[in-house]
Amino acid sequence: MPSSDDHGIGRSRGGLGTKIHLTDGNGLPLVVLVGAGRAGGSPMFPILLSHLRIEREGSVPARTRPDAVLGDKAYSSRAIRALLRSRRIEAVISEP
Repeated sequence: MPSSDDHGIGRSRGGLGTKIHLTDGNGLPLVVLVGAGRAGGSPMFPILLSHLRIEREGSVPARTRPDAVLGDKAYSSRAIRALLRSRRIEAVISEP
């Protein structure tokens, strides 16, 4: 089965696979994206961040910027850190 960037399945050395990307706050899923199993997690990060919307009560606009992002060393790239800085989001990401 050929894989495509718009499908949630990909071929790797282990066969076909799917990767589920999600961000959470206080144990609740905020954004869930399904990607091909061969793809790395960090290329999905800007997409996850762009889909983030935390609805609030009343007529207050939805929140689209978290205070901080916690991630492992896979998310320690210059591009991700620059994206977080540009949006004034604290990066709590370990260094490789």
